[in-house]
Amino acid sequence: YIELTSGMSHRHFMQYVAECCNAPTSGDVGVLRRAINRVVGPNTLLIFDELHKPILHAGKNTRLKIMDSIRDFNDEIGCGVMICGTNTLRDEITQGHMKLFLDQLNRRGVIKVQCPDMLELSDIWKFSTSYGLAQPKPKTPEHTLCEKIRRENGIGVFTKFLKNGMKYAKKKKARYTWKHFIASHDIIVSRNLPGWWKNQ
Repeated sequence: YIELTSGMSHRHFMQYVAECCNAPTSGDVGVLRRAINRVVGPNTLLIFDELHKPILHAGKNTRLKIMDSIRDFNDEIGCGVMICGTNTLRDEITQGHMKLFLDQLNRRGVIKVQCPDMLELSDIWKFSTSYGLAQPKPKTPEHTLCEKIRRENGIGVFTKFLKNGMKYAKKKKARYTWKHFIASHDIIVSRNLPGWWKNQ
């Protein structure tokens, strides 16, 4: 899962993808691409979330390089690729300035899905399960907290809490459990900083 931000250069994009894939993050774009290709296999699904941020706020050259790299992951590795963004990104790809360039991508058997504004809880549990956290029972503190995050913040913030909970468990030299997820959440929220969810 790769949550993108505005203002990314092409190299910054590749470096961040490498970081999210636990690949080495030093070197030029070519070195980073090879590092990513070594750790990502054909059974991997790369999810690029918030793609509208780097694409819609970048110059044409950077836009094309980022989209080319995403296409290359599929070509070179054979892995699945999911790109997620706002309806503005959808319109840019299908009708905007990038339409001609992305026409080939559009014809590649792409499955287009209009997602609801809020994920189902069943989808949330798929994310938590990938971190080794089993689906909690209803009305437990962890279930209630996950439902609150899903409703008020969304999947991006939820995955940040999952990552921070795992870091917290590692710091405690313990197996990751919902207890660490909740503790990490409480520590972060207790800071009470405006926009805290954007920086974790």
